[in-house]
Amino acid sequence: DDVPAAVPHRATLHWHFAPAWRVASERDGQISATDDAGRHAWLLHDGGDVALAYGDDASGIGWCSPRYGALLPTCAVRITHTGIGPISMISWIDTAGAHEPAPALDRLDVDADREAPALAVAVTRGRSTMTTLLRPGDVPERDSRSSACADYHTDARLLQWTTDGPVPVSLSLADGTHATALSDRWLSVAAEGAIADLHVAFHGDHLAIWSTAPPARLHLSGAVLAAVRSALLNG
Repeated sequence: DDVPAAVPHRATLHWHFAPAWRVASERDGQISATDDAGRHAWLLHDGGDVALAYGDDASGIGWCSPRYGALLPTCAVRITHTGIGPISMISWIDTAGAHEPAPALDRLDVDADREAPALAVAVTRGRSTMTTLLRPGDVPERDSRSSACADYHTDARLLQWTTDGPVPVSLSLADGTHATALSDRWLSVAAEGAIADLHVAFHGDHLAIWSTAPPARLHLSGAVLAAVRSALLNG
């Protein structure tokens, strides 16, 4: 969520949960949710004042109406940001398996052109880290688009990559021509024209490539490819 105006703002996010779910604020940026069936999910956020409610008459939140004439108490989370705009608020929802470590969300700095906003976050759970770079509100194709964050430089509107410790696992790209790794050990991709969407994933010594509109020529590079013995497109 983005509040672009450069004036003082108070922006509030409300998350309402089904009655079967119980919610707790674990620590800064982490909301834990569990239900009667034993399922577990996380709501991660990038800060702000957090308030939990359950059937709260004073605030009017924490209520659910499953049918006309019925009103049930339920869990709700309110996250409030205050400050001078522009204000951006990031939330991330994910499921959790048994015995999985709690995830953490961190905002990252982005070196980007000023023609559109640029946001980046890293979500870490144990050894696995998923990093997402996004240019919200930007047009699909723009020659002047440029973004650099953490491990990559790209002209894509969306770039996402996952690692297992120091090892690259996957890379996804939308509306761009290249994603250039800042280390020659990692995967870089490039095409002569814009790529609408692309997902590349390592499965042992196999490389899986997916795209709804594959480019005529796609160049992959990086030392990580040395272990690849087979590759398949949309297979």
